[in-house]
Formats: sequence, structure tokens, C-alpha cells
Amino acid sequence: MEIEFLVPLFFVFLTGLCFGSFLNVVVLRAFSNESISYPASKCPKCQKPLYWWHNIPVLSYIMLRGKCYFCKSPISIQYPIVEFVTAVLFSLAYLKFGFGIHLIYLWAVIFMALVLAVADIKEKVIFTRHVYVLAGIGLFYNFLYTMLNIKEPAITWLNNPFVNSIEGLLLGAVVMLVYFLIAGLLAGGKMAMGDGDIYIAGALGACLGFEKTAYMLIFAFLLQILITLIAYEYSLFKAKDFKIFASVILFIIIGIGHCFLNNAGIFAQNTVIFILYTIILMLVALYILKDTFARVWNLKDKNPDAVLENFVCIPFGPALVAAAITVLFYLQEISVISQNFINSYLNFIGW
Repeated sequence: MEIEFLVPLFFVFLTGLCFGSFLNVVVLRAFSNESISYPASKCPKCQKPLYWWHNIPVLSYIMLRGKCYFCKSPISIQYPIVEFVTAVLFSLAYLKFGFGIHLIYLWAVIFMALVLAVADIKEKVIFTRHVYVLAGIGLFYNFLYTMLNIKEPAITWLNNPFVNSIEGLLLGAVVMLVYFLIAGLLAGGKMAMGDGDIYIAGALGACLGFEKTAYMLIFAFLLQILITLIAYEYSLFKAKDFKIFASVILFIIIGIGHCFLNNAGIFAQNTVIFILYTIILMLVALYILKDTFARVWNLKDKNPDAVLENFVCIPFGPALVAAAITVLFYLQEISVISQNFINSYLNFIGW
């Protein structure tokens, strides 16, 4: 690679590391209700102020071997992970879009989105001030873009980036609100998910616009299902419930086999195989659902409050953020893959 390419990328990566370090400060001081600028960084255990070389992103964690220099308490792995992820995303944004105002906007969106995701993962808490900042970034940027390009023929008072940003905000918030209400009904009137996800989806929608928000929501739900399935399997394994654990694994294997046989044209050539395979897949799925709901209703009969405590609860915020960042970077590729999938399905059912 040429030096002209590597040097800017190196400095972008360093910039991302520094912002990642600051991101940790923003999240942690939101929990402690302290200012992000004062006092200086300190050990949360012994409260001693850190030296400057204790705050070098990633490198300090390695040099200190993951322990406080003063009291030797373990340092959370969150610090280097957040720093590294921020640096990688900043670098990907630069590689995808190059230097410019749009890159600064993307960095701001990525930064605030990660703040929300980290807080949600850490304590399942969303701070509304962070949501308002993210939504404000999206609305302001799209308003500014509209005003600077107001003379373009394609921009009208009904069709412009700012209106699209508002539509994205409404779409994200309304869809998650409906999901929130449905989840509450299924949980017997209890809070099955946090209302913070409504705010996150709305804020991300303001940054993405209507079309990208629709893709974000679809991808986020699929990602959340995958994450929940993995966590559910892990909980079954820990509880030594190997019967249902094996059933879920069998369902996944059969489902993957279903896709391969379909792509190979086996189902198109033999309808009997397709019907038998589909029936097996449905029977395994019904067995899993029956067992899962039976366990939930048994908990309800014994202790209604234990349902949500014993069931797998995964915060939705990180999935929304991951989906939004993916859409920001790869909307065109996602559109092509989605269209190919829809066309393949329509051809398969004979439409």
C-alpha cells in the first residue's frame, strides 16, 4: 500500500482511539452524574487520580496488564474494547466516504450511537440527553443540507433531506412503540422491554431518513432474534435442559438444510420431499414453542414476577445501533441482497 494512503488512515485510527477513550468517560460519568470535563480521570475503586500515561487508549490497558497502577484492582475490559471498536468504525467511515463534512457527520452519529449502545449493554439504561443529542445531530445536518441545496430542482418542501429525517424519526419511534406495546401484552401487562428502545430508534431514524430506517428496523429485528436465540441456547445449556437444547439445534440444522436444498433445486424437482421436509421443520418448531410457552406459563402460575426474571432478556438498543451503522455503510449492498432474496422467493413460490 502507498504511504499516502496509510498515513491518513493511521491518524484516523488514532483519532478513533481517542474518541473511544472519551466515549468511555461520557458513558461512565452519565451513571455517576459527574461532569465529563471535571474532575480528572481516577480509579473507580481507590479514587486516586490517574497519571497521563494511564489514559493512553488500549496501550495503557496492556502496559498496566488490566489492573489499576495504585490498588491493583481489575480494569474493566470495556475500556479497550470500546476504544478499539470506535477506532475501527471511524476508519471504515473514512475508507468508505473519504474526508469531508459528511465524514464528520458520520463520526458524530457513530460516537453518539455507541454511547447509547454501551450504556444499554452495561446497565440496560438509556439517558435521554444522549438520545436528544443524537436526534439533534441528524435533524440539524439534514436541515443544513436542505438549506444549502434549496435551489436544486429535486428538492421541494415535501421532498427534501430534512423532511425525510423527520419521517425516519417517526418511523423508528412508532414501529418500536408498537413492538413495545405488543411485548407488554404478551408479558401479561408487564414491561417486557425498556421504552428507551423507542427513543433510540427515533434518534437513529432522524439520522438515517425514512428508507434507511426501514432497512435498519428489519435488520435489527433479525439480529436481535439471532442474539436472543444464542443467549437462549446458552441458558438452556447452563440449566442442563438438553432436551429442548437439542431441539433448537436440530431446528437450526434442518433450517439450514432447507435453504441448501432449495438453492440446489431439490424441492423444485420433487414436491414430496419439499412437503415432508417442511412438515418436519414445522413439527420441531412447534415442539420448541410448546416447551418454551409451557415453562413461561408454569412460572406465571407459581410467581408472575418471575417470568421476566427467568426468561432471556437481551437489550434491543445494541441491535438497533449495529443495524444503523451497517445500513450507513452498506445500504447499497443490503438493497441488492434483499432484492435478490425477494426475487428468489417469488420465483420459488411461482410468482
